[in-house]
Order: sequence, then structure tokens, then C-alpha cells
Amino acid sequence: MINTAEFFTYQHLFTPAAEPVKYGFLFFIFFGALIMASLLLYYAAPKKKVKFQKDFYRRLADAFFYLPILIILYIFIRQGGLQVMSQRIIFIILAVSWLIWLVYLLYYRLAVVSRLYLEYNKKKKEEKYLRNGKN
Repeated sequence: MINTAEFFTYQHLFTPAAEPVKYGFLFFIFFGALIMASLLLYYAAPKKKVKFQKDFYRRLADAFFYLPILIILYIFIRQGGLQVMSQRIIFIILAVSWLIWLVYLLYYRLAVVSRLYLEYNKKKKEEKYLRNGKN
């Protein structure tokens, strides 16, 4: 059980952790699966016809690739017992930055990409109307 009163103290966050991560293997599996998902998204992106769809898939693939790699490296450092880099604050910073990146991607998908879809559909309807119209 995590004692939340002790969890956010300076002593707990900034002292190097001597013990390995308790659930390191589960973290490794979860973030490894995210890396595999990023590779699938990266290879699925060129198959999309519209440029903004490709861009969104690549951004999502980046989010599922770069920060999980850093978190896996952190877990290996913790398991190896390297004192300098095994501070708990590093893991919290990595996890929070990954969550901020995912929230930004959610905003990008809901606000920007939906607007681009509307413009794209409008343009397609205009092209269809002009192509089928009489001169």
C-alpha cells in the first residue's frame, strides 16, 4: 500500500531508490506493448489518403514510442541499482510528461482534426458538384 503522505515528501522523491521496482516486469510488458503499438501506427500512417490523418497517426506513434522507451530505460536503471539515476522523481516527471503529451493529442484529435475533416468533406462535396455539374 502506498502511503500518500510520505509519497510526496522531499526525502522520498529525491533519495535514490535502493530497491528495484516492485512491478518492473509488468511495467516492461505494458510499455513494450505501447512500443509495438507505435510501430503498427507508424506503418499504418502512410496508407492513409489524407495528409492530416497521416500527421495524426505519426504524432500518436511518437507518443507511444519515445517516452515509453525512456521509462523502460529508467526501469532497467532501477533494476540495476544505479544510485544516481534511480530517483523516484524522474519516473514521476516521465509519467506526467507522457500524460501531458497524450492529453495534447486528445485535444488535437478532437479540436484540430475534426475541423480538418469538416473542411476536407466540404472540399470533396464541392469537387463532386463541380465535376458533375453542367457547363
